[in-house]
Amino acid sequence: MRRNSRYQWMFIASVVVFALMAFAPISAQGTTITFLTPPWGVPPDEAALTAFQEETGITVEIQSVQSADLFSRVQVAAASGQPAADVIFLTEEAPSNIVATGNMMSLNDLIAATTDLDLADFEKVDFWTMDDQVYGIPTYLQLVMMDYNAATLAEAGFDAPPTTWDELTAQAQAIKEQGIDDYPIAFGANDWSWYLMALSMGDPMFDEELNPVFADEGSQARRAMNLLLSYFSEELISPEILAGSITQHPLFWSGTGVFHQGWQARWSSATTPKPRSRRQMLNTCCCPKKATPGASPPLSVLALVPPTLMLPGSSFSGTWVKKINAPSSTPLVCILRVLQFLLP
Repeated sequence: MRRNSRYQWMFIASVVVFALMAFAPISAQGTTITFLTPPWGVPPDEAALTAFQEETGITVEIQSVQSADLFSRVQVAAASGQPAADVIFLTEEAPSNIVATGNMMSLNDLIAATTDLDLADFEKVDFWTMDDQVYGIPTYLQLVMMDYNAATLAEAGFDAPPTTWDELTAQAQAIKEQGIDDYPIAFGANDWSWYLMALSMGDPMFDEELNPVFADEGSQARRAMNLLLSYFSEELISPEILAGSITQHPLFWSGTGVFHQGWQARWSSATTPKPRSRRQMLNTCCCPKKATPGASPPLSVLALVPPTLMLPGSSFSGTWVKKINAPSSTPLVCILRVLQFLLP
């Protein structure tokens, strides 16, 4: 993860953090560590995990919970003076939930004692630094993007994917009307869908002093919210997603949906051959173009690093691309490699 300007719009996808504890540092050989993670952080490659454990002598005990439960578990454990886990896989919501609240230990002493670890090799360490104390080390950065099913799009009579939100809406409506796919849009029923849409429309969300501007009259964020609401009310998005019985990702991979809000690390989940009722034929969109006043906002690959909201503006250039390269290692292996640096 050498520094590179092309990563400036990428999203911090995962980070290694250590639970606040009053115990001596653990040693590697013969050690069992607990790894607390959301479901999507559970290693899909069991062979890679096994190889890591055999090489290092570290046994990894995986505890998978939803993100909200993860934060709650850390807070409850901290209140009782106990660590929730040895290692925690977290995303960008962690600073406000468990870092600023004092539930995590600083890594400064461990980093200083680890001469082989160079923080210059890692992007966005500043995001995990508070009052000169480092609380997390990013393990990978990734693009947030939109996938589309090229075969279904062609079946509906479209020879090119949409380049604006108006075009995407029109194509989705046409696909539904033709009976090709009842729920052509696979977006989540959460804040992510809204602010990714708002950012792609050019809404800054916050001003330079971090005052919220997304609710201002006439803002693109309002337009994004209305558009997202229409997708649900017109049932262009499956009611199952709204009910919470499934997320957009497994629904899309199972064959429902033409346009899917995804991210780079999940590319392998969509392209690795697996038994499915209908194989997805996916392309990935990297649609730029700066928003023109009065025109339909362009689609865009987005990146978000709160609290500083980074916007692509007019810097992205390109068109829909065929594919991206999946990460060579699973997130857990990346995380554990960093952990190995920090073990005495």
